[in-house]
Amino acid sequence: MSGKNKIYIGSDISVGALKYAKRVYKIENLIAADCTRLPFKDNSFDFVVFFEVIEHINVEEQKLALREIARCLKNGGLLFISTPNREYLMKKIYEKIFRRKMYKFHKAELSFKDFKFVLERQSNLKIIRMMGQNILPHFLGKFLYSVAPNFTKHLSNLLGKIFTSQATHFISVLEKIEA
Repeated sequence: MSGKNKIYIGSDISVGALKYAKRVYKIENLIAADCTRLPFKDNSFDFVVFFEVIEHINVEEQKLALREIARCLKNGGLLFISTPNREYLMKKIYEKIFRRKMYKFHKAELSFKDFKFVLERQSNLKIIRMMGQNILPHFLGKFLYSVAPNFTKHLSNLLGKIFTSQATHFISVLEKIEA
């Protein structure tokens, strides 16, 4: 994403993760920050990408983080947010067989209904679109992609729109509006 934007800032609470990103991906504009207390001015960003973070913080922190992101977004700015699906069938099967959590660092995993509810409760963020990602089981999707990549991409997109609540992950796009 940094290659397509004039100015970008990467942020993570983990200094180790930031050092890794700097070393491996050659990313320069990185800052250590807690998503519930962002060190940026109001209305600073045109868009924010918040992928695979919300499930790592508890429910109260989720509300604070979304409020902070909205504060930092310009009016009309976009938030791109994703999270794994707590209700994904293959995850449930794995946890039943192995009797342990699949993602041990997750504090508050969300179903589609939960994710939508959390996002709808933000008074100054309006949901533009919600969709599922990776409807096909990983092994099947990988095989189909190796045989017919364009077909698989279109099939996965179509299934993601139809069976959103059964996806491995959810992605949502929200717009900041004046409250």
